[in-house]
Amino acid sequence: LISGDISEYKPVAASFDYVICHGVYSWVAPSVRQAILERSVAALSSQGVFFLSYNTLPGWRQRGALRDIMSVGASFVEHDGDVARLENAMAFLSLIVEHTNSITPYVREAAERLKSSDPSYIVQEFLGDYNTPFMFTDFMREASAAGLQFLSEARVVMMSSEDLSPEVNEVLKSLDDDSPIAREQVIDIARNRMFRETLLCHSATTLDRGLSGAVFKQLYFVATYLPSAASVNAGEIGFVERYSGREISVPAGECATALKVIAEIGPCGAKFDEIAKAIQVIDGASSEDCFRAVYTLWKTGFIDGLATPLCGVSELAAVSPVARMQAVNNTLVTSELHESFNLSSEERAVIAQVLAPMSFSALETVMLASFPRERVTKLISGLREKGFFI
Repeated sequence: LISGDISEYKPVAASFDYVICHGVYSWVAPSVRQAILERSVAALSSQGVFFLSYNTLPGWRQRGALRDIMSVGASFVEHDGDVARLENAMAFLSLIVEHTNSITPYVREAAERLKSSDPSYIVQEFLGDYNTPFMFTDFMREASAAGLQFLSEARVVMMSSEDLSPEVNEVLKSLDDDSPIAREQVIDIARNRMFRETLLCHSATTLDRGLSGAVFKQLYFVATYLPSAASVNAGEIGFVERYSGREISVPAGECATALKVIAEIGPCGAKFDEIAKAIQVIDGASSEDCFRAVYTLWKTGFIDGLATPLCGVSELAAVSPVARMQAVNNTLVTSELHESFNLSSEERAVIAQVLAPMSFSALETVMLASFPRERVTKLISGLREKGFFI
């Protein structure tokens, strides 16, 4: 790790295949943004990929009202301590929301959500010196001037238009297929999008945006949704998002079957051929129907496609030192799949016990001192589903 000023950093030319700048670009001065682009272009290998996140217009324009209100509240504090400024900003925001009639429902809802947000996020997003949201077209002008071109969004589902109206899709169809910038801008407007996670690469790189079936079938597919026990309407199957706990229902058919199969395979994922065989046993679907179902799930964000598996199934319970530290000190804990979960005190107690790799039977024995056997089994099983102990 190197701590320093990005403007002074001189990376070895073309030495990185992947550069990540998350949660920085919108929150720094223009000169620093320029330095980020210049250093990243210099560092990227010829086929390198640059991940860059930033606030986006038009969606963030409404959220800017929160920043305006909170900045006034923070200004009532005579000194610059973040804690005092944050407390005053939140108190003033609550006063305005609760005792005036001019605040829009969107601002009221956003203000309510802030009550459970991490203080460090609130300070950076709403009380920092800089917060510059961009129209996507304007962002790409800055990136293009630095020698970068748009590759894709980090999450493929954000590029899909299947959830948009037929009228908006007609507009998208009329756009030039060779210029994805205008398409992305229209989708941002249609979704009122506030935040982007964009992948960029060298402008000189020749891109082939076609999807190769042969490459697609070599990916390892992991479900972001798990089967749910909640009751749903007839002809539908219930699922719950692994990360947020959000409940959804999916019409019965190849897509629902494929999602259930992939979820049951576990967090390490499987290739298309293994998934297709399982779907065919259940539904008798053709290989083409299986491919269409898996592709649809991937494009719409129900599954992730990975070039290599993030994990292997382990016979021992083991957690990272970071996860153990988080479990002891706070509720937000990061799994081996790089997802953060608000865990219960019971789940955190299980993780805190794993000081070194141990058998699951030994872990169960330790936890039986605190919880009934049925509860211990459920806790360990739930943590494995979320990507711990792998």
